[in-house]
Amino acid sequence: MLKPIYDITSYTLVDYPNHSSCVVWFSGCNLKCQYCYNPEILPFNSGTKSVEDLLNFLDTRIGLLDAVVLSGGEATSFKDLLILCRQIKEKGFKIKLDTNGTNPDMICSLLYMSYGFFTSSKMPCPV
Repeated sequence: MLKPIYDITSYTLVDYPNHSSCVVWFSGCNLKCQYCYNPEILPFNSGTKSVEDLLNFLDTRIGLLDAVVLSGGEATSFKDLLILCRQIKEKGFKIKLDTNGTNPDMICSLLYMSYGFFTSSKMPCPV
């Protein structure tokens, strides 16, 4: 089973302004920034949780959390991100995307699909 998620922070008040949320840490990043605060999750095969694990976790947080923060690594590297965002929205959560901005096609697709997310961009380093 594919495990694209490194870990889940179950509760935070600081990652999505004015919203209670959890943070989904995707494994893998297309950059190798010297200042990365999550170097242990840079390899794309470092995941420990499946999408099913995440969705089961979110079922237990309906009515308790406002939002889901998608971070990493680089969340836009996950090829099924559009499907996952639809599933998250269907559960009633807002979405915040933390991204390095190097996958504009995925970001545009998310906007086009009207998932209405809040985004935060990390400054990418030289490749």
